[in-house]
Amino acid sequence: MDQVTDWLLASDEPWTRYHALTDLLGRPAADPEVCSPRQEMIQHPQVNDLLAAASTWGDDPFKRHNDAAYAIYKISTLADFGLCPDDPGMDGVLEKIFAHQAPEGCAGYLGRPY
Repeated sequence: MDQVTDWLLASDEPWTRYHALTDLLGRPAADPEVCSPRQEMIQHPQVNDLLAAASTWGDDPFKRHNDAAYAIYKISTLADFGLCPDDPGMDGVLEKIFAHQAPEGCAGYLGRPY
């Protein structure tokens, strides 16, 4: 390994170690060295704070699209970290999102298919 990879693997942030192992070193999710930082990540206070903020999806109207306080940006960060729909706490977030889904789904948005 090189110095940068070693530095990333020594990070205090479990999501950084997780992605260094999976994205840079190609380790599978079932690898015990990957499972440990992933579990730390799921239990990390910052992730729990993001989950709490993400669970407010749909509670506040959008005022401007680039406000980092909106729940959508918390959800995006959780996804970037590597959280999955079946991870603890994500079920409530997904319920809030899908409660606001249009009956026709995304294909009916502005009459244009995706």
